Amino acid sequence: MVGGKPLVIYIEGNGPVPCMFVGAAGLFMKKGMMPESLNRTFTFYFVDLWDKPILETAESAARPEEAYANLDWDIITSEMDEARRALGLGHIVMMGQSAAGAMPIEYATRYPETCLLAIPVAFSPAWTEAARG
Repeated sequence: MVGGKPLVIYIEGNGPVPCMFVGAAGLFMKKGMMPESLNRTFTFYFVDLWDKPILETAESAARPEEAYANLDWDIITSEMDEARRALGLGHIVMMGQSAAGAMPIEYATRYPETCLLAIPVAFSPAWTEAARG
């Protein structure tokens, strides 16, 4: 459970380095999405924190923009760290793709003691809080 919601997760790979892939991870929750060479280096934890659980009530399902409007970087990164702890992971690599590429960067700035590396994939850094200054 993260933020009172069930944790949606898919694990792939058997490498020694844990890598949590966040954001629309549901798109990547299929066997073979990552190259075998990466699966030997990393164990990927594809975590989708806000896919369907955020729209739990009929009221929020009718107005999903309001359900997401309350998310800010403090909530997002604290739920990412809560997921890391729920998975029993210590030091990790954080990875996000496209718009979710900001998530590992923001996590790394707030949790440098646990984030070994932030990997944004196909992402514009202008979307981070630091870039907007």
